[in-house]
Amino acid sequence: MIARTKVPLLFVASDSRELAPWVAHWTNVRPLALPVHWARSGTWKNRDVIAIANGVGTARAAAAVQAAAANHKLSGIFSVGTGGALDPTLSIADIIVATAVTDNTQTWPALDPRHLSAATAQSDSRTRNFAPSPQNRTTPHATRNPQTAVTIALHTRPTPGAPEVPLTPDAARSPQTDVTTALHTPPAPGSPETPLTPDAAHIPQSGLTPPAARAPQASPTSATPHPQTAPHPPARLGLVRTVPHIARTTKEKQNLSATGAILVEMESAGVAQLAHELAVPFHCVRVVSDLATETFFTDFDSFLTPDGRFSVPRLMLHAIAHPVKGLGEMLRLQKRTAIGAKQLGIFLAACEF
Repeated sequence: MIARTKVPLLFVASDSRELAPWVAHWTNVRPLALPVHWARSGTWKNRDVIAIANGVGTARAAAAVQAAAANHKLSGIFSVGTGGALDPTLSIADIIVATAVTDNTQTWPALDPRHLSAATAQSDSRTRNFAPSPQNRTTPHATRNPQTAVTIALHTRPTPGAPEVPLTPDAARSPQTDVTTALHTPPAPGSPETPLTPDAAHIPQSGLTPPAARAPQASPTSATPHPQTAPHPPARLGLVRTVPHIARTTKEKQNLSATGAILVEMESAGVAQLAHELAVPFHCVRVVSDLATETFFTDFDSFLTPDGRFSVPRLMLHAIAHPVKGLGEMLRLQKRTAIGAKQLGIFLAACEF
């Protein structure tokens, strides 16, 4: 019998709906009493795991790490959730595995979780240069996108020559959820939208193909993978950029893309900084929820509350006041976030860490 590893892995997101499909893969799931918005602990393949959602922004994400670290010795820390594409070749629900995270002043390297066990990650973190590196500020101050039913994320461009495996939904399409077209293409102005529950666990599976089904076959000489996982789930590798507010326009996204990033979001730098201070291996896995070519009608930053959450009543009033652009945009983001969270859960479940 395999011994259970009691040094937990921590997964941090801004909203619990980004984590719910991943937590659904765990066993022994239970609420965890921590000073955060939402926390769960459980078991994944004989490992203790913790998931925390604590709101939007680096400060909220850092507080989540501090809360977990105060009560547990952590073996790895993940920043997960949705993000905005900066590379126009990225599509909705594409998975991004960060090679590094930057806030344009410091850069922290990130480990790829697809082929590292926790022990390997710890060993690797001791041998590689894990110290954050300074960067010169060369582009205009950028903005950021939200992450959840109304929380969207940001984008980043791939490093030239970096290997990439596009993650494209290719399964049979559900009559209820056409992932391939409805989510990858912005709707025409005035086109109707079908509401989708924000609970990511209720997403139909017919529109998604698990990464295991698309992963390359292992060679006859390679090690035998875990029976429930794929050896290398597909993902796009690249630099992830953390910004303090939502990037609304294509121009802002182009400016961020010029720095070399392929995805933009609002929390990972806060998680990376704490992981560095704690000398714990850091990972960043994100899923695309909005495209590089899209401009948002809604100023989501104006609906953020001091605790890092969005004011749902005010957002609903805004949507009612703007039924075509406002409501349509929010329903579209809600649908994409749910699909992305489902795909993120599938990806993480196929990793070995």
